[in-house]
Amino acid sequence: MSMTLDRWEPTRVLAKIVEHQRWDEAIACFEGAYPEAKNDVRFSLLMSQAVVSYEISAFDDAIRYMNMAAALQNDLSGDYRTPATTYSIAQALHVYGDSDSAQALIAAVAAEFCPPGYEIFRRRLARAVAIRRRVGGIRRPRHIVSLGQNCMVGNLSRRWGLGNLLEDGPFSAALTGGNGVSLALESDFVEFSAQASYRMVKTANGSGMPMIPKYVFAMNHELGGYWGDNGFRRLIDLYGARVQTFRRQIEAPSLLICVRENPIDGRRLQEALAAHGDDYRLLIIDIMPQGAPNISVFDDMKTRIVRLPVPVEGYTWYTDYDTGPGFVFEGHIAQIIADEVAWDHE
Repeated sequence: MSMTLDRWEPTRVLAKIVEHQRWDEAIACFEGAYPEAKNDVRFSLLMSQAVVSYEISAFDDAIRYMNMAAALQNDLSGDYRTPATTYSIAQALHVYGDSDSAQALIAAVAAEFCPPGYEIFRRRLARAVAIRRRVGGIRRPRHIVSLGQNCMVGNLSRRWGLGNLLEDGPFSAALTGGNGVSLALESDFVEFSAQASYRMVKTANGSGMPMIPKYVFAMNHELGGYWGDNGFRRLIDLYGARVQTFRRQIEAPSLLICVRENPIDGRRLQEALAAHGDDYRLLIIDIMPQGAPNISVFDDMKTRIVRLPVPVEGYTWYTDYDTGPGFVFEGHIAQIIADEVAWDHE
């Protein structure tokens, strides 16, 4: 018997499986219930798998799932088989690190059929490929490790061809306030491994968000009860691995980047870092109000402080990057990061 797929049902079910990540079970359930929409269902789930993989920094998996979704496009119903879908897949592939596949897809899409932001994306993709070629020619480039205070470093780096140099440390995908990063460094990250340090709070939309109050640390990329199960064991394991990555990278040629949205004690951060390693450079980016002077200074031989005004009033970095002002603003930051990555070689 043929069934009509209720337009809201996939949203409700996908929300549940994203929380619990029971992908095989969800695919089997969907395909059995809606055989006439089999390919559409599998496409939606592959896209969701890619997004979740990206959120937990499983980038190879994210690329694999997204390419699997792209391969299904010709077998989708009319609702899905559109240039806008191809454009969305190309965007995701580029951000996840597969710029070659992204370029191949976008070349086949006519601009007039694409959503707003297509031209910005095309220009950024070209610049990103050029940046990747530049740093790819360096024998031992500095790898990039975020020091917070948000996830801008990772997102921007992936958009601008530097994603292959990113290393996921404990501050890569979270919100940190005040001197939380310095506190974590000074305590040798001990709170990340202590179950009693974690709290689950409710966000404005009702999702559960883990926090470590002692570090003023909110894990806004690990939402939902899935992460609080079994005494936060998944988070303890995930952040334990990220701490080990940080320990390795600070002893290797690395570029540590802090996007400073809230006041921190810069000298305290420098001293805390020095206790953990030596072969790093520190880039502090202060996001300033529109109209503030654009300043770049070297605080010492290891540290560069850049103060950048937002390009327009009300600019938000995580929503406005596909605008003209966002393209210029982010392009400037990407160039600074590329210069720092190549510091010892050019």
